[in-house]
Amino acid sequence: MAILVARLGNLSDDPALDPMRDDVKALSRTVTQYLLSSGADRMEVGQDDPFDLNEVA
Repeated sequence: MAILVARLGNLSDDPALDPMRDDVKALSRTVTQYLLSSGADRMEVGQDDPFDLNEVA
């Protein structure tokens, strides 16, 4: 996504490209939100650390 955003930024300031730039920005935000939410439900526990499966559930 970063490469696509950068390449679009290097194109001319043609107003006809504005819808594509807006779409790529929206897609970039969606991807970022998805990546952030995919790690939100992770629980890290050390190898020897005890944990309660009831709390996890």
